[in-house]
This record gives sequence, structure tokens and C-alpha cells, in this order.
Amino acid sequence: MSLNTLHTLTLTEGQISTILYTMEGYMQGSDDAEDSKFHKDVDSVFEVLEGTIDKYYEELEKKKAKQPVMEWDDGFTYYNECVDKLVEDMNSSESVTQSQQ
Repeated sequence: MSLNTLHTLTLTEGQISTILYTMEGYMQGSDDAEDSKFHKDVDSVFEVLEGTIDKYYEELEKKKAKQPVMEWDDGFTYYNECVDKLVEDMNSSESVTQSQQ
């Protein structure tokens, strides 16, 4: 088995972030950072890990863009805003009903 054998791993975004953070810290404080082969290897790992995260979010954005806009979408994005609007509408209709009595 060679050092260039590809492996498939499942890592969380947090784990990838930890690896990148650790590698970046090592490269900043290390004499090894000046070794061009080592530096190229580290850059390659960075590229793969960062590229994986970037690809994930690009795909997510594409999927979100394909989602239909709901007909009842009136600009409220949060449930509490909808409830506030409903309560406000109910209060205003109650005041109209009371003033008519």
C-alpha cells in the first residue's frame, strides 16, 4: 500500500475545522513550513478539506434555489412573527367590533 492510496472518510464539519485549524497553527510556528514538499502536501490537504466544505454549501444553495416559494409566503420568516401578526390582527378586529357596539 502506498502513501498515495485514496481513502474515503466521514468527518463532521467541526472535525474538518479542527484539522484545518491545527494544521494552520503548525505551519505558522514550524520550520517544516519552509520545506517545499511538505508545504505542497499540506496545501493539498487544505485544498481537499476546504473544497469538500465549499462543495457541500454550493450544493445546499443549489437545492435551496430549486425549492418552490409557498403561495402563502407573506414575508414572515419566523413563527413568532406570524403569531405576533395574528394577535395584532385579532386585537384590531376586536377593537373594531367593540367600537361598533
